Amino acid sequence: MNIRYTQCSVTGFRRLLAIAVACVAGCWAVPSASAAVPQVQSVAVQSPTEQAAARLVLALSVAAEYKTFTLDGPPRLVVDLVAAESASSLELPALSASATSSPILGVRVAKRGAGLRFVVDLAAASPYKTRLIPAAKGQPARLEVNVGAPLLLAVAKPVIAPVNAAPPSVLTETPKVAIVEPPKPLVPELPKAEPPPVKLVRKAELRAGRDLIIAVDAGHGGKDPGAHGLNGTLEKDVTLAVARRLAAALQREPGMRAYLVRDGDHFVDLRQRMMRARKAGADLFVSIHADAAYNRAAAGSSVYILSTRGASSEAARWLADRENAADLAGGVELDKVDPTVASVLMDLSQGDTITASDRAARLVLGELDRIGNVHKREVQSAGFMVLKSPDIPSMLVETAFISHPAEEVRLADPEHQQRLAEAIQNGLRTYFYNNPPPGTRVAQLAAARRNAARIAARIVSTGP
Repeated sequence: MNIRYTQCSVTGFRRLLAIAVACVAGCWAVPSASAAVPQVQSVAVQSPTEQAAARLVLALSVAAEYKTFTLDGPPRLVVDLVAAESASSLELPALSASATSSPILGVRVAKRGAGLRFVVDLAAASPYKTRLIPAAKGQPARLEVNVGAPLLLAVAKPVIAPVNAAPPSVLTETPKVAIVEPPKPLVPELPKAEPPPVKLVRKAELRAGRDLIIAVDAGHGGKDPGAHGLNGTLEKDVTLAVARRLAAALQREPGMRAYLVRDGDHFVDLRQRMMRARKAGADLFVSIHADAAYNRAAAGSSVYILSTRGASSEAARWLADRENAADLAGGVELDKVDPTVASVLMDLSQGDTITASDRAARLVLGELDRIGNVHKREVQSAGFMVLKSPDIPSMLVETAFISHPAEEVRLADPEHQQRLAEAIQNGLRTYFYNNPPPGTRVAQLAAARRNAARIAARIVSTGP
């Protein structure tokens, strides 16, 4: 009896001990599971960038599972974090009424089941792309939502495993594509100091027979490398090389001068690029870029001009700025007229500018089509900041997709860079000879060319 009792006691004790251990383990597991729940630490709206018209950034304690979709009436973008909680100090961004260039009007958040729902109010239905960035180098995990098109997204370098055996040096060495910079052309130097507030030169003040000034803007630069290809080719290097070649070609064009907005590897703010072109008295602005996409099959050139929505938002900004509004719309001082009249004059000026931009962009796109593929056969419209000068025809040229392996190699090739520069130059030359600004040297050359053509036609028709 005693032995049997003892055995039962030992067995029962072992069972109780197992249950106790399971309970303790369960208690210890609860804090771990709770700690794994993602927490939204901050919410920010960045607007605008060269990658998108606006960007919503959710800073997270750890990467979170999410879903997105859009709603109409009014247009909204919904971001659902499946399992998440908000920090006690979480504040939503307060968007000012002056941020009219952004498609994001406001952000709201509410608890939804075990997660959170963020509702982004949009000015209009807009395309969007999302990107979840894990925590790294002391930075928290981030969920980025780029709103607005086009989206110039950098392509990450893949890790490619070797298929066949090879010497270790071959397997570990990453191929590089060298970018050979052309000689620095003779172009006007960038301003050394801040000039006085911008004033548009009136037509009556323009020197007779003056040269046209084309502002050539190399996209990105300095701390902003732009997109990059699989072999490490940086967009900022390609754009500067092509821009220098284009500037040199324009310098050789009778009646034209080039102004390089960026003539080195340094960062220039987007709005500052536009203002530098204005201060140089530019007759036309062309920004050079290299496209990128997650789809590595995407290829070809594209040309963009300012969208109607981007123009209207910029008009409001300029009309609100009394200093900048002093000299616009062909010399009319908009700060001294009735606000309604000023708005009408601004609309007329911007309408003419966009029409001129479209004419020039079509000719440039046609020349690019002659030397390679085009991604879009029609001129595209977007709200790029650098295109928003109200009275300077402007275009943005996507030379090719740096994310496409073959096009990356061509973009780094000096000979192809020269072909790109000459194609853009040919398009601009045709535009200005078809639409010469009055009083310029090009207007005189165009008139002389037309007279020579008429004389030649008369000789042919009448005979020797």
